[in-house]
Amino acid sequence: SSQPDSYYLDRLRSETHSSRSDYATHLGNWFTHYPCENILIVDYRDIENNPRDVLLKIVMHIGVEEKEAKAYVEKLTDEDVTQE
Repeated sequence: SSQPDSYYLDRLRSETHSSRSDYATHLGNWFTHYPCENILIVDYRDIENNPRDVLLKIVMHIGVEEKEAKAYVEKLTDEDVTQE
């Protein structure tokens, strides 16, 4: 990188970074407006390791019936469900 380490350390210490990284506060805000069953929290590691399973979970979370959701996800190619 062309930037010194201090450049990145300063950004990590900034108030903007801290406020964006305060997931508990942000989730709390969402939970004040929506019931917890309407919010789906997905760990990025799951997306990375099991994208098809996560997609199925998301599709079912938004209300698609399990049978239809599975049929949809099964039709997708691996390329369709990966970030590469």
